[in-house]
Amino acid sequence: MQRTLAIIRDVRAKHGIAIASSVNLFITNGREAIGVRYCFDYGCYRTERPEQVHEADLSFLSLWYTTGRAFGLHEGEWKMVGGEHAADSMIIASEPLTVDTASWLEVPEYSAVYGSLLGDRPVVEVYPLAS
Repeated sequence: MQRTLAIIRDVRAKHGIAIASSVNLFITNGREAIGVRYCFDYGCYRTERPEQVHEADLSFLSLWYTTGRAFGLHEGEWKMVGGEHAADSMIIASEPLTVDTASWLEVPEYSAVYGSLLGDRPVVEVYPLAS
């Protein structure tokens, strides 16, 4: 993932692109998943027409994950049930997908969340990325 971001950074530099570009990237093969929360040139915006900078560009995109046994409609509310101790699955999303966000963890800016299966249990690690 670091190499992919480096390639994108090099292509942006080659083409003179130096404005903020947020990246939430997800890749999975069914047994492993990685989600990236990243932004190239955060804080750099076109200044010739500042009124055209959208307010969504001024904040860092979010990335969240949760683990559990079953995501679905439970007791009239969408949620992940089973808890971490009984987890056999993981969800990575740009924002929590449930009203109750207590079971969701936010991935820090300039970081990747990596989940893999160890037997039947998801193992989740968060890694910092070079900014």
